[in-house]
Amino acid sequence: MKKILVFIIFFFTVFSLINSQGILRLSEKINSNISQFFKNKHNITYSIIRFDNSTSLSDLELQRFYHLIVTPLEKSENGIFKDFLRGFNNSKGTYDLSRINEITHFISIKIIENMGKLGAGIIIYNRNSNRIVSIRYFEEAIVQPEVALLGISDPGLSSMEYRTDLDMKIDQDILDLSSIEIKGSQYVFILSENKVDIYLLNGDSIKKTYSNKIKWGRPYYPAIHNEGNLFLFSEENSIYLCVGTNFSKFTHIYKFENSVLKKITNLDFIVRDIFQLNDIKYFAGFNFNFGKNFYKGKLYLKQFHTDDFKRGETFIKDLPDFYSASFYKEENEFKSLFLIDRDYKLRVFSDTIKEVSGKDFKFGSAVAIMENLIALSDYSEKNDNLKIFKIGDNIGNPIFNKAIEGSIKTIKRGKINGKTGFWVIIEKNEGVSRRSRVQFWRKNID
Repeated sequence: MKKILVFIIFFFTVFSLINSQGILRLSEKINSNISQFFKNKHNITYSIIRFDNSTSLSDLELQRFYHLIVTPLEKSENGIFKDFLRGFNNSKGTYDLSRINEITHFISIKIIENMGKLGAGIIIYNRNSNRIVSIRYFEEAIVQPEVALLGISDPGLSSMEYRTDLDMKIDQDILDLSSIEIKGSQYVFILSENKVDIYLLNGDSIKKTYSNKIKWGRPYYPAIHNEGNLFLFSEENSIYLCVGTNFSKFTHIYKFENSVLKKITNLDFIVRDIFQLNDIKYFAGFNFNFGKNFYKGKLYLKQFHTDDFKRGETFIKDLPDFYSASFYKEENEFKSLFLIDRDYKLRVFSDTIKEVSGKDFKFGSAVAIMENLIALSDYSEKNDNLKIFKIGDNIGNPIFNKAIEGSIKTIKRGKINGKTGFWVIIEKNEGVSRRSRVQFWRKNID
């Protein structure tokens, strides 16, 4: 059976039950007015950059009302709509205004209550002419059951939105993994304490094809629990692998060629991503507090040069100490950094590495970003939960929430069999032995 996005299913169900009453009609009037204004203006880019509310609607209810407005705009062929929303806080939308130069027109929306009706004022502003070019107001009678449905914390579909495409046990302590497609074949690289194992995926089966021992060298920092990072990237038709740990000072970089790994150099920080920032390409990464199970509060940005990875200036930005972090990019351009600090709070930093204010939510120690989705583990003492949110949505309301038996150690973005999703490493203590379970979760759409 064909699946569609969870919030579309939710709102279709909700509003079919209440016979398309006021909230849906008001959202249709708003998006229709905006879409009609930009009709046949294909080279125009626009965004909602202000959404104010003086009603009794909660932030969650406003978030879902906002989705009803913008979902048709994202699919419209009238102009190009860009969604800069980060979320709702204290009855106001918060937006990524660092991207404001991408658009030619601003839209401001104000929601009010008037004599038992819900009203919406829409202002469209042309940046080129510095003028307001459209003002409209719409109003609809709203019945209380509509608002109650908007506020349901879980529409009941989130546990079905993702599925596992791979689930395997490994009788060793896995530090990290990553996957990549090479000439139509899917490879999975798995890092353990002293080696990297390379597996080849074929449909639902997996086979080890190569194992490379690692000589970490001195100095060695003993840790109670060994941790590590593995990062794969492709450059000029070559595949490279970066590996680093909390017990070794150096990150090793290998070239994967003719089905074997060949070491080419070392770096003094762990590479976690590669991106563009102000038209300059960087290696981006961190360092563990060596011998410990958290990272030092430093972000390393090293200018990227294909002829020599050690060449280029390195910039260091201060951060709080943290357990895990992930970069949000748009078309390889760095936009923001999400991290879990040592109090298990999710914290967000802009492209200038300035902290963005947000709500005080706690999660587990694992975080990963894939496209516009963020995956997190749970702040729990027993079994874990895998939680997935859309960036910009209410962080207290996941689009997917699944109980996991064991503790989620690591979450990584990945791709297998042509499907993007999240790798999840699950740790279970069985007496004195430590066993790992590896799963790949992806959207439940075929």
